[in-house]
Amino acid sequence: MQKGDVRAMEFTHKVFKQIMWRSSKKHVADELDLPSQEECLSWLTLSPVEEHFYQRQHETCVRDAHEVIESLRNDILSRKGPGFCLVLSNFVL
Repeated sequence: MQKGDVRAMEFTHKVFKQIMWRSSKKHVADELDLPSQEECLSWLTLSPVEEHFYQRQHETCVRDAHEVIESLRNDILSRKGPGFCLVLSNFVL
């Protein structure tokens, strides 16, 4: 199908509309017998050792994410022209 072939697109849409069914949960909720959704929050108290561990995990994840973003940024900058560099040079980690 060529780009802009509106008739072909309309025909395809018409055919699929006849053979496919699309429903959202709200339209069929009474047929599904699903229990109502509940949310339960539990607050945890961490020991000093656990708090230290999770703080270190957080710091490691943040550092790793910054390294990945910086690497992607440098890769993009190396592929694009100077005008593009000016736009991304304002990106702050």
